[in-house]
Amino acid sequence: MLDQRKAEWKELLIKVAAIEEIIPFITSGLPNYKLLEPAVLAILPLLRGNIFIHHTLESSGFIERWKSFGQYVSGEFEARIREDNDLRRGLLDFNLTSEVLTSSAQIRQNAESEVRTRLHGLRDELHTLAQKELKI
Repeated sequence: MLDQRKAEWKELLIKVAAIEEIIPFITSGLPNYKLLEPAVLAILPLLRGNIFIHHTLESSGFIERWKSFGQYVSGEFEARIREDNDLRRGLLDFNLTSEVLTSSAQIRQNAESEVRTRLHGLRDELHTLAQKELKI
């Protein structure tokens, strides 16, 4: 049973860490920010479907915090990035002055920073939960 617990923690930690690889695409605009939401939401079935570690994830509140992160990514974060993309494409009625572009870049950088900070916090919490349960 310990081997199965280790395997479940390992799979979950690897998949959460893989999300980090998507975040750099945001500031460069490649290929697009929409890759992040499905990656974050794909973790939920894994959180709920693990037989041996589900109780730890649920009782610690981690699943709820991950859901909140998913809501942020699919809501406020995507709205900020869409607004910035629209601004850059000239779809909004703004004069694209250097001040507006600087503000736009700051919005995008802040959005990326917030996602990265939240993801790192959740990833670190997951490591701590795994180490505690596995007595490492």
